[in-house]
Parts: sequence; C-alpha cells; structure tokens
Amino acid sequence: MADREVTKSELPVREQVASFGPDDSLVGVVAAPPLDGPGEPPPGLLLVNSGIVHRVGIWRMHVRLARTLARSGYPSLRFDLSGVGDSESSRAATDLDALVAGDLEDAVDYCHDVLGFRGVVLAGLCSGARDALEWAVRDPRVRGVVAIDLIAELRTPGYLLARYGPKVVRWASWQRLLLTRGSSGKEPVPTDVLAEDSPPAGEGSPRLGIRNTLTREELEKKIRALLNRDARLLFVYSAGLEFNYLYRGQFHHALPGLSGDSRLRTEFFPEADHTFSAAGHQAELIGSVARWMCASFPPNP
Repeated sequence: MADREVTKSELPVREQVASFGPDDSLVGVVAAPPLDGPGEPPPGLLLVNSGIVHRVGIWRMHVRLARTLARSGYPSLRFDLSGVGDSESSRAATDLDALVAGDLEDAVDYCHDVLGFRGVVLAGLCSGARDALEWAVRDPRVRGVVAIDLIAELRTPGYLLARYGPKVVRWASWQRLLLTRGSSGKEPVPTDVLAEDSPPAGEGSPRLGIRNTLTREELEKKIRALLNRDARLLFVYSAGLEFNYLYRGQFHHALPGLSGDSRLRTEFFPEADHTFSAAGHQAELIGSVARWMCASFPPNP
C-alpha cells in the first residue's frame, strides 16, 4: 500500500528561540510556516505582552494563534518585553512608555532585518493592544494592528442602555411591588444605576493600572494616521469588561466618522470574558484573526 502524501497543514510548525535587542536581552520564539512558499513572503505577526503575562499569552493564546497563522503561511514572533518572562531588564529607559517603545522597535527591527518579514502586524490584548497601537502609529513598517479589548472612551447611548437599562427595569419592578404592599415608595433610585462609575479594581482598570484610558479623540486620530498609510486594522471586543464595551456596533457608533472604511474591521464576542478563558471562545477568536489576516494580506498560493 502506497504511503499517503502528507499535506502542508499536517506538517509541524517550525519554531526556534530568538534573542535580540541590547546585549540579546530580549527573548522570544519564532513560529515559521512548515514550508517556505513561493514569491515574496507575507507580513509577519508580532505578538505583544499583556501586562506581565509572558510570551505564551493568557491561556496560551499567543502560542495557539502563532501556530495557527504559521499553518496558513504567516510567520510570527512572540517575545517578552524587558523584565517579563525570560527577557532581562537591561534597557535604560526613563519611563514605561519609553521602555516598551524601545523593545518594540528592536522587535520590529529583528523581524524585518533578520527574519525577513515583509512588514509587521502587531497584535495584543488589553495593555498589549494599547502598546501595539501606539507603536504602529510611529513605525511605517507596521502594516496592520490587531487590538483585542483595547480600553478607550467608547460609551454611547446604546452602551448606557445596555448597561443600565436592565437595572432601571428591575428597580421599577421592585418599586411597583413595594407600592402595592403599602410602601411609601420614597426610597431613592440606587446611585449605581445613574452614576458615571469608574472601572472597578481588579478588572484591568486603566485608572488603577499602567495606562490612562484613550480618549475618543486620541483613538480616532491614531486610527486615521494608520489608515492614511493604508494599514489594516482589526478591533476585537468581548463583553468581559462591563465598563468598556457591551454591544455589537458600539465601536462605530462611538466613532461614526470611521464607519464604512473596509480597512477597519471590528468583531464582538458577547459571551466571552476579557481573557477569552473558555476554549471555545479562544478558538473562535483565533479563527477570526486568521481569517482577517488571510483577507487583509493574502498569502502566496
């Protein structure tokens, strides 16, 4: 019986450790497609840490995403920022923003000059999304951004209705019940129903963490700067951060001037939590990013 021919998708992804930056202090893993394709290679993916989570990503998301994209023909680098995971904190930087910017510049240099990526797509979750977006605006070699649960001022009337409407309905129901039982009905509406509350601690609050919340104006300015150089953008949101995002279409309702541009795509996962901890939700997220990559930067056949 003749041996069955092994398909490209069944071949193992080629992975190797990489070190670069000041004194090779930054450490990462390169994931390359099983076989080199013909012609010019497509852009590669550069995965950015979320907070202090090292290069595997939360729930190993970066590993699974990198390997999925490699099987579709896209190389990637997942690495640790200075002082995270295996990367040493050897860079002299005046503040966190300067530290991250220096690391990302070195990582893009490595992808472009050593690995031979023809352009880079930056991807990250939460603070990683913010860092990716900030550096993308500064570096013309960045051809795209995947920003997952980026925290920004995106509240709209639809957001307020989605968040507080059910509370108002529940309070009205209790009030009617109390009135029918002889209550004076003078108890005030709970303040959390109408208050412009701050993000709670422990949920990635930008006010308590390492990043300030992006204003709507700042976000739109950065997006327009990227679109002006023909970059491709994917903004993915879960409903896991209640203070941030709650319904499909919220992004374009908050930034109506950007609606209709095919280079800007949004996805919403209403059942997922902020870290996409459920295996099914993470698989859907990875599939969505892979499809976007293939549509935005078609791989060689």
